[in-house]
Amino acid sequence: MEANGWLHVLGAWDFAGGIVVHVAAGLSALAAALIVGRRKGCVYWKDQMKALDRKGSDLAASIGTEFKPTNIPYVILGAGLLWFGWFGFNVAVH
Repeated sequence: MEANGWLHVLGAWDFAGGIVVHVAAGLSALAAALIVGRRKGCVYWKDQMKALDRKGSDLAASIGTEFKPTNIPYVILGAGLLWFGWFGFNVAVH
């Protein structure tokens, strides 16, 4: 272990390379979100708040459509895979 690295000097402990993995994943997700952009029909949150502040206006027309999950089994499957992977990682590390 490099005891004089700049993160170690700041007090960070990196178990199993977690910092590198999570920083790389976060930056990749940010880049992908910026490239893909917003969903069609997505309303900017500030415009939605302005529409809510306006009284007497047709709220449904000014805000747009509500986005709902499109496939609940996929949501459950994704959460289950994350949960299973997290437990598998913790068993392998300890």
